[in-house]
Amino acid sequence: MYEQLLDRYGVFFEGLPEPVFYGRHYPTGNPDDLRGMGLMDDFCYGWGLKEDRDPSGALLCEHREAYERELHQLLCTVAEKTVGIHRGVVVIPPSTAGKVSRVTEIVRRALARMPNLFDDLTDTVTRTRDKGAAHGGSRQRRSYHESYDTIGVAKDGQVERYGLILVIDDILTSGKSFRVMDDKLSDSGFAGTIVNFAFLRTCRGEAVLPCLDLRRPDSELAQSQRQRKAQNATKRIEGLVLDLGQTLLDDSPHDIPFEEQFLTRDHPPVDVPYSPYRGIERLTNLGIPYAIISDRPPTQQMKLYSVERVRAALLPHCEKVPPLPSNVFTFPIEERDDFTVRHYRPSPRGVLEALSYLREQLSSGGEHARIIGLGNTFDDIVAYEAAGIESALALWGIPDTLRDGARKSWCADHVFETIEAFAAWVKESGRGSKASRIST
Repeated sequence: MYEQLLDRYGVFFEGLPEPVFYGRHYPTGNPDDLRGMGLMDDFCYGWGLKEDRDPSGALLCEHREAYERELHQLLCTVAEKTVGIHRGVVVIPPSTAGKVSRVTEIVRRALARMPNLFDDLTDTVTRTRDKGAAHGGSRQRRSYHESYDTIGVAKDGQVERYGLILVIDDILTSGKSFRVMDDKLSDSGFAGTIVNFAFLRTCRGEAVLPCLDLRRPDSELAQSQRQRKAQNATKRIEGLVLDLGQTLLDDSPHDIPFEEQFLTRDHPPVDVPYSPYRGIERLTNLGIPYAIISDRPPTQQMKLYSVERVRAALLPHCEKVPPLPSNVFTFPIEERDDFTVRHYRPSPRGVLEALSYLREQLSSGGEHARIIGLGNTFDDIVAYEAAGIESALALWGIPDTLRDGARKSWCADHVFETIEAFAAWVKESGRGSKASRIST
């Protein structure tokens, strides 16, 4: 089933026990800029699902058929691959207790038209008291426990009877709401399969375009990707850009108490429940410059690297942290008049900063050096390609259920099953055809 979903939808999974599929990107940024990029339709599509953004209901009416068509396709895809399984649908409730969201209304209408596919469980999961709302696309971290404690699940054992529950929300940001809902269902006795879906996922407008372009064979980005790969086929690899989470560091699913109590508060460094993947030393000891990038803020990275076993594997020549070593990068931050912009991937801005550092380390030909970007998500691949370097997909950092789909549809230049295979390929680069056979 997941392979069919990946053919149609994007997916977000880092740090989560269960992946979240999404239909479109919700582009954020200045409306005039979004209009110039041709993204206003998706922006309005997202606003139509929010009553506070569209109080008159004009955008809801404009896009209602599109919402229902998307939902119908989702329900049919899941139902086709789960024949004979008792299925239900829940909606993540809004922050205000007793309020019925527009997504709930859309889901109820869709289920009424196809009553034999899924049961309507939208009354089964409710908000028992008001909860603080999120703040747009800033990824400010809500308290997991605040969210968990304000959701109630009917106590009559209803969810236990199901083999699959589809969890639906309007706009995906960090994925925390889905994790709360998934955990709440499991703690209430549900032991079946969970499929998470959001109509849209928050993304900076300028980062949406390369996401769309990379999958179009005739796009300028896809053509430059093919040309770059052909030109570099026999060149020696001189530098690496390495993603941190689930590529170098096995940190999924995120440990909630650790994430909230230690990484986001002013505590002294402590041991972490995460470990570098076995074999990482083969990359960090290749003898070529490398940079590590992460969408974690600097304070979190400093606490992670302060643990000796993490630092010894990822930064073997670094004696202590803080400050962050010169080859470690986080997302660029842009201060504007009245707000802060955080350029998370798939934006290539963080990758470009890492590339600037790497090229300064090379004695000659830095601008033309062959540098490879390694990551485990489609966002990573997009960011590397948009930054103008070859991309390598780390299958070991992808859930088993998503690997085949990722291999086929994420448009990476190279795909590797293991760290050892990637390290061997890098080491053998520039020595003829032997190197190219290692990647898959």
